[in-house]
Parts: sequence; structure tokens; C-alpha cells
Amino acid sequence: MAGLLIRELIMRGDAKRILTVSPGSFTEQWQNELLEKFGVTSVIFSREKQEQCASGNYLEESDQLLCRLDQLSRNEEFQEKIKNTEWDIIIMDEDHKL
Repeated sequence: MAGLLIRELIMRGDAKRILTVSPGSFTEQWQNELLEKFGVTSVIFSREKQEQCASGNYLEESDQLLCRLDQLSRNEEFQEKIKNTEWDIIIMDEDHKL
């Protein structure tokens, strides 16, 4: 359902910046299924990408981003960067665990 919503919002021009947060074990699955089933390309956020980022906030440089819940929950710096970055929509997989 989330993939259908994402694709529809992108096609209508109602969403460009989309953050999807999922448990680490599902992140690559999200990436593959979004691409294969809905034609939506997304990038998986990583510490390495953040460290190599020229602007200091990789979250601002990628419009369709996937993040691991465990990575975000353990890093206050990443949490601050997410708070200070504008998103059109944020999707939380397994949100009942929050």
C-alpha cells in the first residue's frame, strides 16, 4: 500500500521528498520492491554517505531516502538532521514498535 501511495503522490507532483524508515532487515527489501513494483528509485542512507557528503547533511541531498530504524534510534546527530530536513511524506514501517 505504501508503494502505491508513494508512486501516486510522485506522479501527481504532490510529493518529491520521501523518507521511508524501516527495520534494518527490511531496508533492502523496501528498496528492491519500490523499484521493481512501482518504478521508484530510492537510496539507502548510511554513515559512509553522511561522512562523504559535502553539505554536511546527506538527508537534504536525496529526495527519496530509506533509513534503518535502528541506525536512527541510536544516533542523536542523525535524529537532529532529520528534524531539520523537510519531507513531503515520511513512511514508518513497523510503526507499532515505536
